[in-house]
Amino acid sequence: MDGYWLAPALAGAEATVDGRPAAEHLELARSRDDRRATVFHVLATALLGRPDETALGAALPELEVNVPRYQRALWTLAADGHLGADGRALLLRRAGDTLATLSDSDTEEAVAAWRRAVRPERDVVATLPRELGRAEDLIGALDACERLAVLRHWVAGALAKADDVADEVDPVVRRTLELLVDEGSPVELPLLVRERRLRQVIEGSGDGEPESWDTPVGALVELLRADAVDEDRPGRRALAVRICAPHILTAADRFAERARTPLGEQTRARTSLGELMITPAGPVPTSLDTAIRRATAALVVDGRRRRVGYTAAAIGLLLALLSLVAGWGWLVPALAAGALAGAQLWRDRTERAAAAEHRASTEATLRADANRSVEALTRARAELTRRRSRIDEDLAALRASLS
Repeated sequence: MDGYWLAPALAGAEATVDGRPAAEHLELARSRDDRRATVFHVLATALLGRPDETALGAALPELEVNVPRYQRALWTLAADGHLGADGRALLLRRAGDTLATLSDSDTEEAVAAWRRAVRPERDVVATLPRELGRAEDLIGALDACERLAVLRHWVAGALAKADDVADEVDPVVRRTLELLVDEGSPVELPLLVRERRLRQVIEGSGDGEPESWDTPVGALVELLRADAVDEDRPGRRALAVRICAPHILTAADRFAERARTPLGEQTRARTSLGELMITPAGPVPTSLDTAIRRATAALVVDGRRRRVGYTAAAIGLLLALLSLVAGWGWLVPALAAGALAGAQLWRDRTERAAAAEHRASTEATLRADANRSVEALTRARAELTRRRSRIDEDLAALRASLS
């Protein structure tokens, strides 16, 4: 069709694959529609097995924040190594330039996403003694040290096969080329759009916009994170990690900052009889006293038995005196009152002795638990000191890997 870009673009691609001069065809196609002709050329030559690496720069002058399908197709070709080292280098620059334009809030969210993505190999809380399960500042610092170390080793592993070339072209390349060719000429375009929408209705495939070669397929930062964990395409994965280097290094700095945050003077410890505050020097006296009072509050013996015993004794004495005046018949209730008094006072003394013994045992248990918590805290702080000594090494290794 006269004036349509596809025919000369196809001729240029065939000439390139066959090793014949293609400049005339390509210039004509680009003069009719530069973007479509250039994108077609890169995709077609790659699918035909003779990719034209020199055309990537013109086909991908930038990467958008919301990546169109054709940019994603070009991206995968370059990242998978099908366009050589220069293709990967160009993609690294294009993606880096776009990431640099993100707003501060979007950048912070990207950094936060990387921090969330780093999972410790072991749960820090599970490695600590039960007594320190509520030591939040200590747990946070140890967790940050662990995440920084995990991030360092993960990056090293992700970059291990940076030069790997994928065996096959990503399916998005072929699909993008099909959609580009099926788009039709400017004269046909309105009719073809209506035809695609009608097909959607008939097939029940949705009521959105028809699939197109330049519709967005995802946000740049989300696609990068997906590539960074794609172990099936190690070359693409490595390049994604390099592109995200500024965000990864910022996340690493945040881990380091959290790991170095000074711990509070006091730490909350959990014992078998409740919580109390401790320091490396020992339990906090006021907190220990409070914990002891709380743990032994139920062991207090009230004075009811003692009061009943004294009252019964007084009544018995009065009845005994009455028996001297009114007759010995009053002696029986006097003896009964005396017996009641004796029983109540004996029970009172027994309960008070048991309570005192239990109180002493409870206090001893609490003090022993507190001392164990102090020992655990001392060991945990020593471990934190050891891990903190590796922070600079971890940061230097990350910067060296991602430089």
